[in-house]
Amino acid sequence: MMERSPNIKRIDAHLHLGDESRFADLDAYQKAFPFERLVLISLPDIERVNFNTELIFYKKRNPAHTYILGEFDYRPTAPSLVDQLIHLYQQGFDGLKLILGKPAFSQKFGIHLKEQRFRDVFQAASEAFPSPFPILVHVGDPLYFWKGQKTDPVLEQAPWSYGPEVPPFEEWILLAEELVETFPRTIFVFPHLLFLAHDLDRLERILRKREGVFTDLSPGNYFYRDLSVQKTRALQFFSRCRDRILYGSDGFFFHPSYKELPFTDLRGNLDRSTRLIQFLESSLPFSNPFPLTFQENPLLEGLNLFQIKGGKEILHKIYHENVLSVLGIHPKPLSAQGGEV
Repeated sequence: MMERSPNIKRIDAHLHLGDESRFADLDAYQKAFPFERLVLISLPDIERVNFNTELIFYKKRNPAHTYILGEFDYRPTAPSLVDQLIHLYQQGFDGLKLILGKPAFSQKFGIHLKEQRFRDVFQAASEAFPSPFPILVHVGDPLYFWKGQKTDPVLEQAPWSYGPEVPPFEEWILLAEELVETFPRTIFVFPHLLFLAHDLDRLERILRKREGVFTDLSPGNYFYRDLSVQKTRALQFFSRCRDRILYGSDGFFFHPSYKELPFTDLRGNLDRSTRLIQFLESSLPFSNPFPLTFQENPLLEGLNLFQIKGGKEILHKIYHENVLSVLGIHPKPLSAQGGEV
């Protein structure tokens, strides 16, 4: 879709799928850019348990270009998390998605990533299989969600805002740092730039602490302003960490009845990726999509990675090569037995 890079291959490494009725929209989304492959991620749900079934069904239809990351069943009667991890691997999932490092979901389920059963999972993910089983683990949320009070009219525009009953922002980032340190062989992908777009020095230290630590660009819209206002440092970060960043749009393909995340139609998902690609590949100005910083910075400028030395190589790694290094050259095949749901 972008004239500057018609030959660049792209993989969207962060898409939410939760309803079979949205398969056609997802097909259209993939073809529009086009994306060579898609990475679909599940979420836990109080009523539905999770969306693993939908991911398996979509991968059965599109096995060559679909990676899937499963979530756990957190009901008291469910098998242990390590047993579930092994089953996900046997089914043909390409990795694990954990959302309970997001404060709102952690509160909703009454579960925290610090529990011993998750530590067992982090250990098993690097030891129980012939090759490590990557974990996309959401930790934290934008710092802005902790600023002010919940009655603040600006914060009311945020999907979540946190008061004193939620551990502070810093505690979540310390948790991510602990995971990297404690499980040195586990492959971690921290989405949304680990909510550290305002502190790229710290994010760079975490990513470069050891091999096997990655982040993705699923924006949640918050980071456009934080990167744009420090453009020189942001370009330096992308250059230095080119091997640790994955492209992801954070697209939502759910039924309108799903209330945990905002409903987004096909046009909205196309716009979401178009904005992110434009931000990476051009200096064109665009409207700040994040309500909590819009008033201060209503218009933002893209980074235009093409302007720096090795920019095309950087984009190739972010769009394509790094995803393959994490998830494998080809999606895992679904097993005849393990694929049953």
